[in-house]
Amino acid sequence: MITLLAAVALAPAVLTEKLENGAWLVAIPMPGVRTFAAQTFLRTGSAFETEQAIGSAHLLEHLLFADGKADDAAENAGLLLNATTYREFMRLHTEGPPKSWKEGAAAIGLLLRRPTEEFLDREMRVIGEEDALAKLDPDELAHRSVWQRAAVGSPWARLPMGDLSRKAQGVGELFDTTVTGGNVVGVLAGDFDGTEALAFLKQIYAPIPKGSPTAVPALPVWATGLNGTYGSRYVAAASVAGYSDPPRYLAAEMAFDILTSPSRLHAEGLAAKSFLTPSSMGSVAMISFEAIDGAPGLAARAKRAMAMPISQLEFEESRARVRARYSAELAANRALATGLSVLFTGQAIDFAGQIDKVSKADVDAVARELSK
Repeated sequence: MITLLAAVALAPAVLTEKLENGAWLVAIPMPGVRTFAAQTFLRTGSAFETEQAIGSAHLLEHLLFADGKADDAAENAGLLLNATTYREFMRLHTEGPPKSWKEGAAAIGLLLRRPTEEFLDREMRVIGEEDALAKLDPDELAHRSVWQRAAVGSPWARLPMGDLSRKAQGVGELFDTTVTGGNVVGVLAGDFDGTEALAFLKQIYAPIPKGSPTAVPALPVWATGLNGTYGSRYVAAASVAGYSDPPRYLAAEMAFDILTSPSRLHAEGLAAKSFLTPSSMGSVAMISFEAIDGAPGLAARAKRAMAMPISQLEFEESRARVRARYSAELAANRALATGLSVLFTGQAIDFAGQIDKVSKADVDAVARELSK
């Protein structure tokens, strides 16, 4: 019997095509996979916005869903449909049973239509409620504080959530400048014939108007000395490479995986979460530690846990876990990594294949940065 991992290794290469309007399409055949994933990536987000319209991309995301048509189509097909807006991109995502990949791609197609402002006031209230809930989350507050300290005076410091001044931004105008071919990547991963899938995607994305890619904002000189206590959390943070340097980016994932492992944290009575937002050129990586035993000395204990040398065994075990995230059963991870690599670099990078290029020295270097 062929294993899922072997099936992926033997599958046809990723199929890509750039349409006349500038949109990139990607089909990733994954024989035997348990779910499909259809994702669209738009080059937009808070880093591209003006001070007068912070959060307008997030508002646009909400208005794409506001008429309920895409939600209804996904629900009727038994699919999960959601979206998230980051500093540098918006992701529209659906997944479900393998045979429903056409319904999933079509549901995302319904989101790529110009929204009206009919639901503007309602969605602004919803975003305000989201922001209020986020401010109750210690990890979210720490994440915001670190970014704002790391990129002082830079567009990258702006929060994707935004603020309530965004009503001044014309939603239709923002849609027209964002949803153009040069800013769009459509990805489909699942158990299908790649040629058929690519042809189906072309029907959905070909009507998008032509357009040039939005220019990526300049990357700031990251601040140093970001480690510290933020509320009830001790945070270790560092700047890391973006998708333009896949091995170094994956080294950060592996360092996170090792430094937050229960074997390291249990002895210190700690729990931890890691945060790494994909980006084209670089990002702020952070690990948020909390005490689960009620004992004092959180910062000192977190520093001890990070100061332990990474063993060769930890490195090899972590590489196996990270490889699994980008391989056999996880169509959503394959679609995410491949789609963002096309959006950011113009090429469909095989992140599973890049993992073997990550050396222990790379992982050690990231760990040292985080433990400063």
